Amino acid sequence: GGSSDPRVRLSIAGSEANAMSKTVKRCLEPAWKEGFTFPLPRGPESWEAPSLLVRVEDWDEISAARFSVVARAGGGRDARSQADAMGEVSVPLAPLLDHQIKRDWYPLVAGAKGPKDVSGEIQLVLQWRFNPDLDYEPFNEPVEHPDEEPNELRVAIIQGRRLKAMDKALLYGKSSSDPMIELTLSTSQKKKKTHVKKHSLEPLWHEQFI
Repeated sequence: GGSSDPRVRLSIAGSEANAMSKTVKRCLEPAWKEGFTFPLPRGPESWEAPSLLVRVEDWDEISAARFSVVARAGGGRDARSQADAMGEVSVPLAPLLDHQIKRDWYPLVAGAKGPKDVSGEIQLVLQWRFNPDLDYEPFNEPVEHPDEEPNELRVAIIQGRRLKAMDKALLYGKSSSDPMIELTLSTSQKKKKTHVKKHSLEPLWHEQFI
């Protein structure tokens, strides 16, 4: 019988978070045993938790060779063109808000693009936890000198979301932006700038300015 060279592509709806597993050659029962982490803070009360999209692909050696030729010629071709779709599953993340570890098998279904004849399952272990290293609460110290006139402005830039894609995709790929923030006081000509966040419409800065 035939075989495949499967790999897994992960993404979170509404964000630029994505990752890809290694390719397991000539296998229909692959064991990846890989772990990935994504910064994903919970939003306000009206916020709707996103879903994790898991796509399984068959790495295509012929398409990969063509991709290398296009890349050397200076063309812009998406890495996804190296693989054929084998199915996908969308996992809602709202049930993971209790911090508990969930281990389960998920049946693959046909995606909007790709073959409709899909079979197989993928096993995932998921946990949406609190990571203190990602918890950013600026200016949380007690207020000092509350009776004095203020003479210092502090600004903390946290993150952005749903930004406009300014850099359009060429041929293949995905439009994105390289956002940065510039601060200027109306009473001063001095400017302060954040770092540039490459290829992100959901940038996370965590920077402070005085």
